[in-house]
Amino acid sequence: MTYVMSDIHGRYDKYKLMLKEINFKDNDDLYVIGDMIDIGKYPVELLRDMSMRANVFPILGDHEYLALKIIKRAKNSTKENADFRQMVDEWLKIGGNTTANGLAVLEDDEREALIEYLEDLPLYEEIYIGSQKYILVHAGLGQFSSERELDDYSPEELVLEKLDMNKCYFDDAIIISGHTVLENTEGGQRRVVRKNSNISINCGEAEDQPLCAICLESGKEYYV
Repeated sequence: MTYVMSDIHGRYDKYKLMLKEINFKDNDDLYVIGDMIDIGKYPVELLRDMSMRANVFPILGDHEYLALKIIKRAKNSTKENADFRQMVDEWLKIGGNTTANGLAVLEDDEREALIEYLEDLPLYEEIYIGSQKYILVHAGLGQFSSERELDDYSPEELVLEKLDMNKCYFDDAIIISGHTVLENTEGGQRRVVRKNSNISINCGEAEDQPLCAICLESGKEYYV
């Protein structure tokens, strides 16, 4: 089976609960469409687990994108400036302290291995389930044009620009995105939204908010 999750944000315990909930096996595939790190308590533990699984396929989210920009700047500069300090402050405000602290206590080799893991993340995935094509992207398709190839989109257009659920982007593909936190339903439960061949799956980022997964073969939704 093929599953998709998003915006785990360091909630390693809920991630493990979800793997148990879906009965995730070695012959299954799991795509995690961005924002594995920050906010939650255990982003490093989550990355470590994911990096050791050959059947888990993450893509880049805006939190990884910002963290990598900061890490690269820090490596290539011997002094801080106001622009860099502002970038770090922005990261910390959106929960980057848990990732920064977690990476800081690692041995150098493991820290570099996890950073390389993040640096290798693709910006999107295209997969087929039977004849159905899915495009997996963290946020959306900024400056969308049907004449543009996916490789022509910038990282910012894919990890920051929200998907417009009122627009049907493709006749032959379903887009699955995270990033935008879904609103509560009337019963108070946040649930996956499907509209115009778009599927939005980020049910929340805090510990008390649900984590969800969908199975592409069955369409079944899972919440923990």
